[in-house]
Amino acid sequence: MKLGLLVVESVPQTRVAEVSTLNPGVDANLPRDMEGNGKSRVSVEVRTESESGQSSISEEEATHSGRLDRNLLNTLAYILRHGALELGHKLLPGGYLFVEEILKGHPGVAGYSLPDIHKLVKVDVDKRFTLIRDIDSGCWKIRANQGHSLVVDTPDIPLVEKNEVLQGYHYTTMASWGHLKEEGLRKIGRQYIPLVNKVPNSFKPHWEVEVRIDVQRAQAEDYRSFPVA
Repeated sequence: MKLGLLVVESVPQTRVAEVSTLNPGVDANLPRDMEGNGKSRVSVEVRTESESGQSSISEEEATHSGRLDRNLLNTLAYILRHGALELGHKLLPGGYLFVEEILKGHPGVAGYSLPDIHKLVKVDVDKRFTLIRDIDSGCWKIRANQGHSLVVDTPDIPLVEKNEVLQGYHYTTMASWGHLKEEGLRKIGRQYIPLVNKVPNSFKPHWEVEVRIDVQRAQAEDYRSFPVA
């Protein structure tokens, strides 16, 4: 399950604790925040590919049915997560845009067609997009499932029930690790902090730091979490 953690701005740096470094030479001198009960809400682990025992996904992300078109993926991700309004689009409920509208309106998708987008959605192992037919018009529409900086008009999303998820994981880079130590885990312009509820089977090349979050304790402190596709 992928999760979104709703925060006002960040999970404070003072909550970061129990740092375990797997990469020799990494500075892990962080303050511990035990709050008298011996439990911390957020912990950080620095991973390296060789020590994790899990392979990373290549830049051309191989899948069982083909290869991921990075140009098409990045263009759609930007439009649907960040740029739709400034590019003159009006998002449909749920954050959707009609595929035809996208294909006609952007040089970045010149030469692509609806079948190309179907293939992208099918082979994308991270399930970044949802592609469905619009009930009223019958036309295909697409949305980004997560990572928005845009405020998306979505139907009521059920929150994750208390005790449903014990721990969440967030992955970031060594470059971002320095900022995290100083500022805490931040949304960085997005509407929520993306998490997963278990360690994935493979790691992306830029996933160098694993942040573990005690979801139950976060919920007890009024942080809300919800499932994202």
